[in-house]
Amino acid sequence: MRRAILTAAILSVIGTGALAASPTLFKCKGKDTVTLLDDGTLGKTTETTYLRHVDYWIIDTVSGIVRIQDGSPTKSKPPDELAPEQWHVVQRGNKSNDTILVAPHSYLTGEDGVFKREEVAEAATRWVRIRQWSNKPAILFMSFHLSQFTVGTCEAL
Repeated sequence: MRRAILTAAILSVIGTGALAASPTLFKCKGKDTVTLLDDGTLGKTTETTYLRHVDYWIIDTVSGIVRIQDGSPTKSKPPDELAPEQWHVVQRGNKSNDTILVAPHSYLTGEDGVFKREEVAEAATRWVRIRQWSNKPAILFMSFHLSQFTVGTCEAL
């Protein structure tokens, strides 16, 4: 009898999706971008490129593969896609921590295992975060590239 109740409880939990794996492939869309202006403030300029030139980021948080799509598909042509890049997943997300990826060539170490100054600097100036927290209704996206900060939402694929 105990075994039947335990089995029913486990199947009930599995049926509700409580034990389901979190998604690892995301389609992210920037909704707002700000740039560091010459007067030291954040603002919008015609030079703000991410929202003008990037329609979607397709991000695999397991492999670190990032694809950037420019343009919407039509009947005659798929969206333009930059070559996939292998980013480095430096933190795996969970219910209260963001998944963090840094740009290619960041955090590569030499044979001595020491971080090179240029690589650490690149990692600090080009990164992506995906916030998939259990207490938040939406999956959020943040990207920083040089002096541009882009935020938006993601959908799990």
